[in-house]
Amino acid sequence: MLASLFSIPLFLPHILLTTLSSPSFLISTTRNLKNTLFPNGYPGPPPPEPTPELVSLLRTKLVNSICRTKHRKLLLGPNCQSTVQEALDPLSDEECNKRLVVILLDRVLVGLFPELVGGQIQS
Repeated sequence: MLASLFSIPLFLPHILLTTLSSPSFLISTTRNLKNTLFPNGYPGPPPPEPTPELVSLLRTKLVNSICRTKHRKLLLGPNCQSTVQEALDPLSDEECNKRLVVILLDRVLVGLFPELVGGQIQS
């Protein structure tokens, strides 16, 4: 009888409401998270801007690694390197990359929280 009083369906909401939603728990958790994610303070120093030589080298490595795949001729055609270069060209624009990140973040958030969308979700 005593075990049924402390069953999970009754005990879990009690724990969530009393412990996890208390202001002291939320503040200490937020502080610990901030200190863990940003040990040298927030915001951290910006990442160094890559040099054009480094960008070119990384792009060449990427193209070579993609063109070493097993079924490259089937997926990318007879001229693998030019196909991959043409596919990567639009991603060299900074504004395009910013929009792409925002669109991807929007799709993920709407997928997780459909109530954020005012109307019906269109696929």
